[in-house]
Amino acid sequence: MAYKRRNVREKRGGAALLMAWLMLLCALAPTALARVAVDALDGGAIPPAASLGALQERDAVSETEDTRLGFYGGADIAGSLFSFTVSPLDHEVIDPPLYAASFSRAPLPPSAAAMRVALTFDDGPSVYTKRILDTLERYGAKATFCVLGSRVNNYASTIERANRMGCEIIGHSWSHKSLTSLPLAEIENDISRTASVIKRVTGTAPKLFRPPYGSVNNDVRLAARRQGAAIIMWSVDTLDWSSRNADRVYNAIMSEVKNGSIILCHDMYATTADAVSLAVPELIRRGYQLVTVSELLRFDENGVTAGMTYRNK
Repeated sequence: MAYKRRNVREKRGGAALLMAWLMLLCALAPTALARVAVDALDGGAIPPAASLGALQERDAVSETEDTRLGFYGGADIAGSLFSFTVSPLDHEVIDPPLYAASFSRAPLPPSAAAMRVALTFDDGPSVYTKRILDTLERYGAKATFCVLGSRVNNYASTIERANRMGCEIIGHSWSHKSLTSLPLAEIENDISRTASVIKRVTGTAPKLFRPPYGSVNNDVRLAARRQGAAIIMWSVDTLDWSSRNADRVYNAIMSEVKNGSIILCHDMYATTADAVSLAVPELIRRGYQLVTVSELLRFDENGVTAGMTYRNK
């Protein structure tokens, strides 16, 4: 009987030990899964105690090509144990939902190879234009800059760089007055004066023109025609001047873009430069070629006519 009681006690002790091990494994499993997921996303190692706090304190994200090109990693492990997003702007972990929709990785359209779009930037140049040029140059992309004549001389080196990169420089009036409120002679002078200062910097007189606010009447059309310039509008308005929010600007571009789009931005805001750093690689990934407005319209068999208005290809 003593042997039997000892055997029962040993069996009960073994069962209790087994139960303790199982409880420990259950407690550690989410952490292990989270660690595997993070390692798979960024190729790095994190401290053994994987937690949201540990991730937020981690200040050295691996310099992989994906993070440099604007890739966002994200994870939702073990019943939403934690979620994180890696910002390509400063390589630190940020909380969602900022940029949360930015890398949904939508499937590529079937005719991606043939698609072209034109990014355009109004009201500059400014101190943020350089950052936009850095992004365009990194990805071999082009854009059209609709500049104010009054700002050209102060940013001549920026315009020269854009011109060397193959970007297009066109007029957006001298000082952003609404041209529809001016008499015909003043409209012509404004367009001509702006075109002349652009030519002094780039060596080429622009053949396109974008009126401030997109305001056009018969006098503006006539003045543009006399100056040999087509009027360029847009088909995608990011409203970046209003939102001043990089995520909204990015989503406006990606949700509305299609083949032949002319996209309106302003190179006057840091948030626009941030959005462009995200949008350019994603547009390219989706199969779009980023070209100038002149290049975009050149593929139209009808060509471009001075004084006519164009909103897209």
